[in-house]
Amino acid sequence: MFDIYQPGTPILDPVTGATISQGDPTIVGRVRVVRTERYASYCDVVTGSKFDIKDIVKPAT
Repeated sequence: MFDIYQPGTPILDPVTGATISQGDPTIVGRVRVVRTERYASYCDVVTGSKFDIKDIVKPAT
């Protein structure tokens, strides 16, 4: 099982515009690995939908 997170909203320095922090990620769903191959894994979506390529995947806790 893996949790899917959207990256947090960047916090920018008002003077320089540099990124100070990435902000807290928000959980958007969970997937379950059902099959693995050498270079790919197949998952069933447990919760959530419309995941983005920039989302973060972490083992479920």
